[in-house]
Amino acid sequence: MIPHGIEVLWEQRDALLAGFATTLAIAAVSAVCAGLLGLALFALLISRIRVLPPALAWLIDLMRCVPFMLF
Repeated sequence: MIPHGIEVLWEQRDALLAGFATTLAIAAVSAVCAGLLGLALFALLISRIRVLPPALAWLIDLMRCVPFMLF
């Protein structure tokens, strides 16, 4: 007999919870990495090297114009 509705979720709860834990771990690691990358780019953006801030500003503007799905 093929289970229907919520019974499928209940029977597969171990796999579902394992996937949820993996998703949370990936999200946490991604948030930390994004924060560190953002801090590094910010430090370079406010640096006194004349060429760096305009180049980074151009790169940031370019990234803002590209749809997220292309990444």
